[in-house]
Amino acid sequence: MDKRDINKRIGNRDNSFYWQTDRLISVEEAADIWSDRHFNITNEFLLDSIRKNFPEIELDYIKPFDEHAQTSLGNVNSIRIGVLKNGEEVVIRCHPRGIKNEYFYAESEASKLALEHNLPAYKTLGIHDLENEDDVSYQIIEKLSGDTVQFY
Repeated sequence: MDKRDINKRIGNRDNSFYWQTDRLISVEEAADIWSDRHFNITNEFLLDSIRKNFPEIELDYIKPFDEHAQTSLGNVNSIRIGVLKNGEEVVIRCHPRGIKNEYFYAESEASKLALEHNLPAYKTLGIHDLENEDDVSYQIIEKLSGDTVQFY
């Protein structure tokens, strides 16, 4: 699978109403990308990357992945729960290894605008862009209380 070619096509939003259904990749490519998204990124890799790229976040550890947790119900990102040195939890949204995520910025901007209008939303603590095919794009956000809509 040529991830460079896929990344050129996957980021293209031209003639796209909804990216998850209109993305310019085949069903086979989508299966290759997302079928192992939870298990091809280790917590150790993420912890090292976050500590290196975002030392100010002070991530202490990442909880073991729970595929049955409500945060694992999505079909694009792999979600991990990190614990800061002060005991607070954060959500780490990981895109599949080697695949660009150009949407974390849009989602963070939408959340920021919601917060500015006193609507419930999360704060983004950091976004890491993919640097090479062995890297992972991820977004670190505030963990809000309550249930996800899909879980509810």
